[in-house]
Amino acid sequence: MTRKDLLKRYKNTLVSFVLLLITLGFGVGASGEVGEYVKEGLGIAIECVIPTSFPFMIISDLYVQYGRPENIRLLQKAFSTLFGFAPSALAPFICGNICGFPIGAKMIADSYEANRLTKEEAERMLPLSNNPSCAFVIGGVGLGIYGNLSIGILMLISIYTAILICAIITR
Repeated sequence: MTRKDLLKRYKNTLVSFVLLLITLGFGVGASGEVGEYVKEGLGIAIECVIPTSFPFMIISDLYVQYGRPENIRLLQKAFSTLFGFAPSALAPFICGNICGFPIGAKMIADSYEANRLTKEEAERMLPLSNNPSCAFVIGGVGLGIYGNLSIGILMLISIYTAILICAIITR
């Protein structure tokens, strides 16, 4: 193999490597500013994101372990009829949208491995159930970042509206 063939073959890898070196160079050159931004980001995470998301992580784990919405027949029927999913898709849908990611994705993977969802259903469910939690959107983003509860609620309504539209369209 000639040098030209090797260069042609590994062109994308070479470009990625050069871009990585440039990025690292800027990071080292402006390490003081980068450090300040990292501190600011961690501060926001510690003050807003973790306190608003952590309880939902615990609640969703307890929910998965001790009780599932599959036991609610009327809700199952409405969910299956409206979106065209198996009744077992209800739990990842609810938990993924209330508790946030990665809970929904994990529950979809578990349901698929247990043969409660087909591959097609799991693929359709992933974008519908892998979203930020309501606590994160309202508390972490709305109140924590913007300092406004209304912005958080408006963002959450936008997210849920998009999820419902996508669920109906992909049916």
